[in-house]
Amino acid sequence: MGLSFVPLSLDLQGAYAARLPLTATRPSMASFVSLWAWRREMELSWAWEEDLVWVRALRPVPCLLPPVGDWDGVEWGSRLRAHFGPRDETFCSIPSELALRWHRALPGAILREEERGEWDYLHRAEDLKILRGNTFMKKRNKISEFLRDAGQSLEVFPLAPEHLDEVWRFQERWLRSQEDPRGTLAAEHRAIREVFEAWGHLPTVRGTAIRVRGEIAAYAVGALLDPQTLVVHFEKGEGALRGSYQAINQAFVRQHATPAVTWVNREEDLDDPGLRQAKLSYRPVGFVRKERVVLKAPPPPV
Repeated sequence: MGLSFVPLSLDLQGAYAARLPLTATRPSMASFVSLWAWRREMELSWAWEEDLVWVRALRPVPCLLPPVGDWDGVEWGSRLRAHFGPRDETFCSIPSELALRWHRALPGAILREEERGEWDYLHRAEDLKILRGNTFMKKRNKISEFLRDAGQSLEVFPLAPEHLDEVWRFQERWLRSQEDPRGTLAAEHRAIREVFEAWGHLPTVRGTAIRVRGEIAAYAVGALLDPQTLVVHFEKGEGALRGSYQAINQAFVRQHATPAVTWVNREEDLDDPGLRQAKLSYRPVGFVRKERVVLKAPPPPV
C-alpha cells in the first residue's frame, strides 16, 4: 500500500513531537522548526502511519528524508518493499545507523553512499558554554575583543515575538552585505522568515540576540530537538564587529542549554570548505553521520 503525502501543518506538530523521542538517531533536520522553515524551499510533505512519519522533499532533487518513529518496532524489509517496491527510490540524509538496518533487512537491494556534507556536528553543551582550555583560546580572545568593543552598550537577550521585526531588519541588512546574496543565502533568508512568521506557534523554537550601541549586532535561532539536544539552525553576526559570531554562539548556548541539555547540534557544512573549517574549529566530539541510500527495484520475473 502506498503512502499518502500531504503538506506539513502546524496543528500536527504535537503528534510529530511525540514520535521524535522514539527515533533512535535524530538528525537536525528532524526538528519540526527546521522542517517548517524549509518546507517551501524543499517542497516538503509528510505521510503518517501508525508508527512512522515519512517526509518527502521534491527539491533540490526528489528524495525521502529519514522516517521519524520507533525504528526498533519496524520490520524494514517488508515495510520498504510495501511502500517503495515497484521502482528505484532515493533517500537522502539517512543516518548511517538506519542505512545499516536497511542493508541488513534487504541485502543486495540497498545502495549506500556517504554524504559527508550532510553530517551534523555534535558538541558538549558545557564545552560551548565555557570554551575552556587551549583548544578554545582563539574563540575566547575574539569574544573578549567583541566585549571590549561593545563596552557598556552590550545587551544580550532571549528572542521574543516583540523583537522579531528588529532582528528581521538586521537579517535584511546582513543579506545585502554579502558578496552573493542570491542562491543558497536567499533561500535561507526565506526559511528564516518562515520561522519568524510562525514563531508564536513553534513551542520548541529558541533565540538569542545581541545589541551593540542600540543596534542588533548578532542573533541565533534554534530549537530543542529533544530534552537533551539543542540545535542551532540559523546564526548571523555583524561582519564589521570582530568576534560577533563567537559571541552569539556562546550566548545562545548559555541561554538555552538548560541543565538537562547536554548536547548541541550545529547542523551540517554542505561541503562548503569555509563553513567546514569554521565548524571544525569548535572541535566537535562527534557527528550524526548520514548517507544517500537507493532502494533498488526488484528485478523483473524471468
